[in-house]
Order: sequence, then structure tokens, then C-alpha cells
Amino acid sequence: MAFFACNTAASRVAFGHRHGAGLQRRHLTSSARRAQHAVPKARMGPRGISMLAQAPGMSQAKPDHFGNPVPEHRSSSSIQWSAVAGWAAAGVLLYLAFEMLHSEDPDAIDPRIDVSKLQYVKLLGKGGNCEAWLCTYEGVGEVVAKIPDPSTDKTEVEKMMQAAKLHKKFNHEHILKVLGVYERSSPPVIVLEYVEGGDMDELLGTGFIDQPTQWRLASEVARAMQYLHEFQPAPYSHRDIKPMNVFLTKDRQVRLADFDFLVEIPEGAKVDGVKGSPGYLAPEMVKGGYDHRTDIWSYASLLYELTHAAYPFSKEMVDADGVPLISKPQMAEAWIQAVKEATVQGVTPVLDPRKCPPKMMQLITDCWAVNPEHRPTAAEIVKRLDDMKDEFEGRWWKTGRWTRALGLWGPLPQQRGLQ
Repeated sequence: MAFFACNTAASRVAFGHRHGAGLQRRHLTSSARRAQHAVPKARMGPRGISMLAQAPGMSQAKPDHFGNPVPEHRSSSSIQWSAVAGWAAAGVLLYLAFEMLHSEDPDAIDPRIDVSKLQYVKLLGKGGNCEAWLCTYEGVGEVVAKIPDPSTDKTEVEKMMQAAKLHKKFNHEHILKVLGVYERSSPPVIVLEYVEGGDMDELLGTGFIDQPTQWRLASEVARAMQYLHEFQPAPYSHRDIKPMNVFLTKDRQVRLADFDFLVEIPEGAKVDGVKGSPGYLAPEMVKGGYDHRTDIWSYASLLYELTHAAYPFSKEMVDADGVPLISKPQMAEAWIQAVKEATVQGVTPVLDPRKCPPKMMQLITDCWAVNPEHRPTAAEIVKRLDDMKDEFEGRWWKTGRWTRALGLWGPLPQQRGLQ
């Protein structure tokens, strides 16, 4: 028994020795473990690691409660580098602040553009109380400078600049980009990206757009409209969607443009004011009190012109001899008044089943619903267009110039009534 007791006591001492050392080893900090591998020699003992040689920079390290040295987490060199990084960041911020203060206009998207260095090449067009000039700028290339007409009222100029500031917030592949808004220059200038393909109105003037292209153009305009209507925190209404405001790139990619009538309309709110063009105005806009769904009606009129190659109401409004009023400059006011009266009554142009597939006809009809709540949303329009893609691409045999000559497609350019 004495032998057993002695052996048991010895075993307990030995076990306690090993167990204590194990506990101490388990309590080593991660820093001490890294130090263990950093030194060339170390001796394991009952108190853990006993350092015989220390790594460089560890001579001043303080021991932990087990007597093991713990290296400093930050050396003086790392502190110096932190200070350098801080000064560098401060320098960058000062530089950016300097650039903003010395740019032509702090509201400009690209402050590097100095409007005084724009090289004016040619006048692209006039309209809407402004001029559009093709310009070149070194390092940027060709741009468009939109300049208010000198006779434009100051209030209208301010509205134009405000609309451009709203426009420059948009970032969508099918919306024309604003490069800068310069209110302080004389005259004020809006710098826009330049696209070389003209606009949809000019394309329609050629009298020929194959139906797969019709579908693609319609889809891209719808996607741009969806972006505006779903913009956060509040939707926007373009209020002037029509072929003339749909610009095209060289490869006929859509860029929705001309945001002079752009307005933010919070959910549940309504605005007043007739904006846009006859034939594209929704009934509620003419009557007063509307929201972004007025764009859906305008979009339907665009689809009509895209598929029928005819301006809305160009055939329905005629004189006593059956000649379209729109083709007579002296009857322009009479035509506009007749279209407004028809719009208020909910009258729409007559759709020709030979000109567009049944699903497209139904979409146009639904978008022309007199009650805005019955119109599809822009997102629903995009989905419905996606569903009818095959129907358009399957009608390739009705898209050529020969079929147009046989009366299976739209009228010749001179018959559009847009001379």
C-alpha cells in the first residue's frame, strides 16, 4: 500500500507537472507563439518558453504574466509610415478642394472642361428657345454645347439649367449624358455627349425601318422611360417623349434626350402645365393634373409613328377636300386645335393591322387608355415587348422596300406630313 501510495503521489506530481505546463502553453498569446518561431533558439520548460535569443526589435518587449516576452504591435517605423499616409491623404483632399474652387462651375460633372476653350464647329439646330452647337474639346473629343437663345426669358433659362442639373444625375445606357452645367458662364452652357446618328424622326423620314429594328428601338426607349419612372427617391416624368427627342448613335442605339420639361413627381402627387407636342399629349395633361404616367400615352404615340411611319392624327384631321391639315402650314393652328379637342375626348389615331403585329397593336391601345390607372407601367411595357420579340423578328418578309411599294408597309417620306 505504501508503494502504491508513493507511486500514486509521484504520478500525481508528474501529471500535475505536465498538466500545468500544458495549461501554460495553451495560454500563450498569439504574439508569443509568433515570437517562438521568430527566434533561432528556445527552451521549453515548466513555465512555457524561456527565450535564449531574441529577434531584432524585441529587446524592449515586456513579459506577460507567464514571463514570456510579448513583442510590441507597432514599431516606430510603422508609426512614421502612418503619419506619411495621413499627410498624403490630406494633400489629396486639399488638391480636390482647389480644383473645385477653380473649376468653371462646381456643378459641372467634369470640372476639367473649360467652356471658354470649346471650339465651335457648326450649328446643329435651333428649337425650344436654345441653340445646339457641335464643338470639339481637347482630350474629350466632340461634344454638344446647348446655349439658350439671347431672347429667352431669364426665368426660362433658369428652368432649363435646373432641368439640366436634374438630367445630369441620370446614368443609363439609353439616356443622353450631361457632361457639365455651366450657369456662371456668359451665356450659360450645357455640355452634352454627341451622338452621330441623328434622331428617330430623321430615320422615320427615310420611310423605311425594318420591323426587328422597330422592336429594338421601342424596347430601348421603354427601358429609358422605366429608369426615369423608377428613379429614387421620387420618379421623374420626361413630358416630351417623341421621335424628335430620341437620338441615335452610329449603330442606331437609343439615347433619350431633350429633358427641358423634366419634372420630379413624388408618388401620389400631381402637377399642372401643358408640356410637349400635339399628338403626344395625354388627355389629363390637357385637362390639368397629371403624374409620370402621362409619358405612357406619349410613348404609345411614338409606337404608332414608329410602326405606321405617320405622325399621330396626320390622316384623321383633313380639310373639306380630304387633304391632311398637317400638310398645310397655314392650317397648322387649326390642326393643333383639332388634335387637342380629340385628345380631351379620348380619341386616338386609327391603327392599321397591316403595319404592326397584334400584340403591338394591343400594347399601343392599352397605353392610350384615357384613365391613367388603366395604362401599363413602364416595367410592364418592357416585359411585354420582350415577350413579342419573336413576333417581330418572324415578320421579316414584310419589312422590305418592295413590300412597302405594294402597300404592305408605311407611306413614302413625303406622305408623313412632316415637310
